[in-house]
Amino acid sequence: MHIQELVKVNVYIDKGITETIEIFNSFDKLYTIESCEGEHEAFIVFKYDEDNWKSTAKFVFDFLAPQLISTFGDNIDISMRMNSLGNIQAELLIKRPIIKKFNKYLKKIAY
Repeated sequence: MHIQELVKVNVYIDKGITETIEIFNSFDKLYTIESCEGEHEAFIVFKYDEDNWKSTAKFVFDFLAPQLISTFGDNIDISMRMNSLGNIQAELLIKRPIIKKFNKYLKKIAY
């Protein structure tokens, strides 16, 4: 097995959340796994620090969630879960009407 490293590459993203994904991926060690613009809410599935689910939990629950929930309330939902393959990942749901405001706020905390 070869040692691997994270490289952020170009992929097709739903147009309505392209900026959101670009900003989201600007966080060091964070990468998105899956996303969708959705009809009523967008979702982003992501990990922080590939080999350490505890790092993802710390990023989500100590950093990201408190800020987003205090700013956007029930317009967002953030959680962690284990998928059917045993991978632990985080999921963020964003109600579509607030995406532009969300992006503006995300830029402030990402850079």
